[in-house]
Amino acid sequence: ACTVNNKGNPVCQCLPGLIPKPDTIIGCGFECERDLECENGYVCSEHRCIEKSDPCDPSPCGPGTECMENDRGYPVCRCLLGLIPKPDTITGCGPECTVDTDCEASHICKESRCMKRPNPCDPNPCGAGGLCDPVGHTGFRCSCPPGYFGDADIQCIKKDCDIDEECSLDQFCNVGNFTCTNP
Repeated sequence: ACTVNNKGNPVCQCLPGLIPKPDTIIGCGFECERDLECENGYVCSEHRCIEKSDPCDPSPCGPGTECMENDRGYPVCRCLLGLIPKPDTITGCGPECTVDTDCEASHICKESRCMKRPNPCDPNPCGAGGLCDPVGHTGFRCSCPPGYFGDADIQCIKKDCDIDEECSLDQFCNVGNFTCTNP
């Protein structure tokens, strides 16, 4: 807008919100229309170049996270290495587990991670021919299969017989070692 000063000379002033632009025909304009028109470290906001703020200061992220600026200038929260969202990055990140009960029943907590519970019978810790049965979460019991005898921790031996009738007519069943024996 132009006015006349007290000496009778014309004086032009930019309307509020506009700045002098000597390189334009109009003479006044916005400071900026887009970020590229501002100096490095500044952004165009409401037609003014303002200092670009760090979207991660202060961090909008929860504990166990790091804040990073994406290519559009927005904060992105990411879990630190080895941590998982609990239940999201705003709430924070933490270990997957701290005790076995944090994991599903078939898993255990090892080094802050839920891992499939190891089978105490794999590989088979029993003696030759022995059967392994898991007991609890980490224990096991060895037994001989039906038709076998012995110390299952050492070796299971096939039985010849349990009773005399299982032997030939001229033999009897020695119940001490389950073998058919001549009299």
